[in-house]
Amino acid sequence: MVLTRRAAKSILTWLPNEIIAEIIRNLPTGDQAALSLASKLFNALVTRSLYRTIILNSVFQAKACCLTLTNNPAKAASIRTFNVAHI
Repeated sequence: MVLTRRAAKSILTWLPNEIIAEIIRNLPTGDQAALSLASKLFNALVTRSLYRTIILNSVFQAKACCLTLTNNPAKAASIRTFNVAHI
């Protein structure tokens, strides 16, 4: 792998993914969602954290969640807690 000057200076190339994932887990949900758009690596790490706990409070959220999980079954593997409020 050839690193450009910019990539060689990036601390992310030297940190293990486990440490980056732990940092991501401690970010607010909105920041995690924004970070998922930064790169493929961040997207993969953020997806695990974002989909770990699903809390649905409305019919709209339930429909959107079902559609997302139907279109992306790999995301369903990240779910550990799934709560549906009385809707």
